[in-house]
Formats: sequence, structure tokens, C-alpha cells
Amino acid sequence: MVYALTTAHGDPADALAEAQGFAVSRRWQVRGCFHDVTGDTEPRNRPGWARVRQALLEQRAHGVVMPTRTHLSTCDRLYRAELCWCRDQRVFLGLVHPETAL
Repeated sequence: MVYALTTAHGDPADALAEAQGFAVSRRWQVRGCFHDVTGDTEPRNRPGWARVRQALLEQRAHGVVMPTRTHLSTCDRLYRAELCWCRDQRVFLGLVHPETAL
């Protein structure tokens, strides 16, 4: 799956295409594209991210790809919590641009 977070007047198309291109270049199947509009900083409160989590819980996918970690959260604590959740579910979170590139 691919995921992106956009601003209120932004278009998620470019970010989703970047994440999808990254996945396809690694020969991963993309089973869904999800996005949210900037609002709640808590990722678990966003409807698009909730759909990603549900799909991962139901094992409809093995992981999620996004352009950068900021698409999940700019808050270290919240980002780390989602990484831990992914680890506990044995799914991956792939970043097109590594954390150190920011």
C-alpha cells in the first residue's frame, strides 16, 4: 500500500505516485493508495491511516510505503509509536527518502 499526507489545498497525486513508483521499482504489488489531509497530528486519528492499519491487521498487505517520515508524523514520539506498531504487527514501513535524508 502507499500513503501520503497533504495540506488542505494540496493534491496527494504526486506523493502517492512517488511512493507507488518506489514500490513498483522493487517489484512490490500495490494493493491500495490512501491519503489524508493535514489536520490531526495523531496518525491514528486520520481516516486514511486508519484504513492502512486495518488492511495491515487483516493481512491484506505486508507493508506501506510513503515518501518521507513526515507523511506519518513530524512528532518523534508519534512516529516511533507507529514504527513500534508496525514491528509488533510484523509489517514494514518503507520510506522513499530515508529518515537521514531530511
